[in-house]
Amino acid sequence: MAQQLQGAIAFYQADGKDKCFWACSRHVPSDTEDSHFFNTDEVLIYDPYYGDFGPLNIAQLCRYSRMMTAKMTDPNVANKKIYHVCRPQTDTRANSILLCGAWRIICHSVTPQEAWAPFASVKPALVPYRDASLGPPSYPLTVLHCFTGLHKAISLGWYNHDNFDPDEYEHYERVENGDFNWIVPGKFLAFSGPTQTPIAYVDGVKTNTPETYFEYFRKHNVTGVVRFNNKVYDRKKFLDAQFNHYDLYFADGGNPTEQILKRFLEIVEAEPGALAVHCKAGLGRTGTLISLFLMKHFFVTTPEIISWLRLCRPGSVIGPQQNFLAEMEAKMHEKGRQFQKEMAAKGTVTPLQAATGGAAADGVSSDGEGAPHGGLTVEMGGCSVSTPSRPGLPQSPSRTVAAPPSPSINAR
Repeated sequence: MAQQLQGAIAFYQADGKDKCFWACSRHVPSDTEDSHFFNTDEVLIYDPYYGDFGPLNIAQLCRYSRMMTAKMTDPNVANKKIYHVCRPQTDTRANSILLCGAWRIICHSVTPQEAWAPFASVKPALVPYRDASLGPPSYPLTVLHCFTGLHKAISLGWYNHDNFDPDEYEHYERVENGDFNWIVPGKFLAFSGPTQTPIAYVDGVKTNTPETYFEYFRKHNVTGVVRFNNKVYDRKKFLDAQFNHYDLYFADGGNPTEQILKRFLEIVEAEPGALAVHCKAGLGRTGTLISLFLMKHFFVTTPEIISWLRLCRPGSVIGPQQNFLAEMEAKMHEKGRQFQKEMAAKGTVTPLQAATGGAAADGVSSDGEGAPHGGLTVEMGGCSVSTPSRPGLPQSPSRTVAAPPSPSINAR
């Protein structure tokens, strides 16, 4: 066994002894008296758009974490060393390490740095994740970045491991069931843009219409819809169904103008319930604007929010949008600090306070850590703004049918 798994890395200890190991091998050894071996390469699979190969989604991280917790108490395994064995490939190496560290963050409350530490010197070094566009990668996203995004989301209450339902996630991510994902439960739902009437793809699956979403939106207190793409359905359908609807068009693959950003922030800060946000695919423009709002109100960093978006909705934020977010980060944090000061003066409970249980305070830290946030009191303006289309931008990826639900991983 030692020869087969030379270079195995211990990533978890129990009772002061190394318990769980990660290793690469073309073959998974059979269990022995003192060791248990398993592989998830064929059951937890990333469904790529183009050259992207991860990260795996939040439902897969959830399933893996629950499986590992079960293994730790399984009488057939509990007294053995546990080896997660992956194939020696770019995607499987990165995604298996992501799973190992995510389990420790989710179930053992370690920091991102602690989760990454066992793998910091892994050879060869992991290839960073990339966006889902056809162009060359311009913003490398690392496994450590994904750990920081997951950790931040847990700290803000955006992911609750005890209550998360991976079956529901995998049902609604499928095109035929709506193609949507919650980014911030109760506030932001990202979805693929509907069409006026169903349009069949080559595989027979059809696009969704506004009517597809009415029942789910009402049940989950979605009160408004934001559209960033061309008008391929009549907004009156949502309005007649008693949903607010806002048009903020800008070019596919592009970045918003200051006017669009300002209006979007006003809309979100005023909307009484959750917002369902879409562009064409619900990935690029949608993810970019949601990111900017969360930067302002929760002081997330660019790698944190891109990571979290892709864990929730793979393929989010493409091409130049990644670098745009990095350029806008400091500006959005400054907007957030200004907003905090205004709301702190009013003694208003704020989004970050609501998420973390904090109370209004007079001071605001320079980096936003633990700082108060303002109440959502901006009036709706009811305007619609648009910008002309620009050529030469990367197009949002599209997928006719989402990946099938992950099969059981309770195997060796």
